[in-house]
Amino acid sequence: MKTIISMEEELQIPPHSLDHHIGPLEAPIQIIEYGDYECPYSAVLAPDLEELLDHYKNDICYVYRHFPLKTLHPHAEMAAIAAEAAHVQERFWDMHHMLFHSSAALSDELIDNIAFQLGLDMELFRNDCLKDELRKIIDQQVEGALTNGVISTPTLFVNNCLYEGASSYKSLKEVIEKILLGEDHFLHPL
Repeated sequence: MKTIISMEEELQIPPHSLDHHIGPLEAPIQIIEYGDYECPYSAVLAPDLEELLDHYKNDICYVYRHFPLKTLHPHAEMAAIAAEAAHVQERFWDMHHMLFHSSAALSDELIDNIAFQLGLDMELFRNDCLKDELRKIIDQQVEGALTNGVISTPTLFVNNCLYEGASSYKSLKEVIEKILLGEDHFLHPL
């Protein structure tokens, strides 16, 4: 499958310091994912993104934004809230990885067990999961996703342009290599 970067769909909300991100915001490559913790395709992509981040270290800024597909995935919103509650205890990425690792079997009980396994303060975690402010964070990210034309997960933007290629290590690596070699003309209108 040929990798396509669509200039017609540019990211309206660029990465910022309040985003959950790995790598420097000023990295030459920014990958923004709108994902859903119960989406099997997002779960398959997660280890590929981890491998890319390991390989390219400071060349990539990876941003994760919530886009729970509540009508398809009944535990996706609760998982997103749990990730935000884990963030309060500075464990967002640990929860993020565990949720994707367990995405096929998500339940409220499993999410609670993951928090326990991570050693979170369970009283604080459970109280935070009930707070409206965490739901508002997710709602804002969903609104941002809709503004950006997102309708499914995972949806990726590479350097603010919609990525329409295969969501795999190999295809993303090809795009990253082209950008790092200065062959990023495909990211700009001719």
